[in-house]
Formats: sequence, C-alpha cells, structure tokens
Amino acid sequence: MAYEKTEDAIEKARRTVVRSAMGFGSGAATFHKTGFRCEAKRQYNTSAHVWEKYPDVIQFVCQRLKGVNIENRPAIECINYHDSEQTLFYVDPPYVPNSRDSRYAGSIYQHEMTEQDHEALLKSILDLKGMVIISGYDSDLYNDYLASWRKEEKSARISAGRGTGKRIESLWISPNCEDKEMAV
Repeated sequence: MAYEKTEDAIEKARRTVVRSAMGFGSGAATFHKTGFRCEAKRQYNTSAHVWEKYPDVIQFVCQRLKGVNIENRPAIECINYHDSEQTLFYVDPPYVPNSRDSRYAGSIYQHEMTEQDHEALLKSILDLKGMVIISGYDSDLYNDYLASWRKEEKSARISAGRGTGKRIESLWISPNCEDKEMAV
C-alpha cells in the first residue's frame, strides 16, 4: 500500500515516511522499490528506535522549516531570482549520468538531469553574484567548468542495490565564498 499513489496529503506523507523508514536505501521516497529493512539483530538504530524518535524529529523539522520557502520551479529560474552578493546557494543536483552505476541511472529518481541540463546549470552558476557550493560525485564536466573553484573530497558511505559501499563525494566551492571568508 505504501507504493500506491494517493491525493490525500496526510496519507501521502504517511506513505512517504513508511517507505523511507522501512525500506533500505534512499530511493523509497521516489517510489523505487527498496525491499524491506530487516535489522532486528542490530543493537542500535533499528527501525523500532527510529520510530520511537519520530515525534521529536517531526517537531524539530517543523521548527527548522519555520520561515523557509520551498519552491517548485526550474532550478536556474529560482537561482537567478534569488541571486545577490549575500546569497549562499547550496546546489545538490542529480548526479551526472556517467558518474553513476549504469544499472541504476534513470531508474531511481523521479527527476533526472541530462548532461546538457548539467552544462546549462553550470553556465548559469558561473555568472552568479552569490556564493555557491555544489555537491556531487567527481565529474570531468564539473571539474572542467569549475576549474578555478576550490574542490574538497570526502569518502562517503552509500546505499546501493548490492548493499552499502563507499564513494568519493565532491564539493566545489566558488571563489565568491573564498572572498567572503577573507572579508570576515
């Protein structure tokens, strides 16, 4: 039932929580079948522990989102509208197609970006007055466009169809961030 679509907002939220909390991996929120999490033998952070914390987590999320605007429109349009020297953009686009396991590309996320979409995003970001931090997997496309930006890398644990693994996550940090940091 958790994977069936509904128009009722409360039921939609409940089903999203069930898919996310009871499934394995992050694809559950976007209707990618994840199997069923089975961890009864684990000592810490089992699903039962997670469910026990949900009321406090929901209260925290409600407090954190006070005054936050969530916009549902094309990213470039939204970014251009909010651009100023005081704006910090944290951009976390879908992964570049050739940086992901080809078995899963295009099959997990509801919203994907083509290589051309990524290029358009990068071109628009280069002209911003604001500060920009972009996250993703290492990519020649991003490395080429953002060659003058600082790049940080970190090993991160991921969930995948074969279980967990490690990948290198990258952060590209715009020179505008560096300029602001120096001014402080």
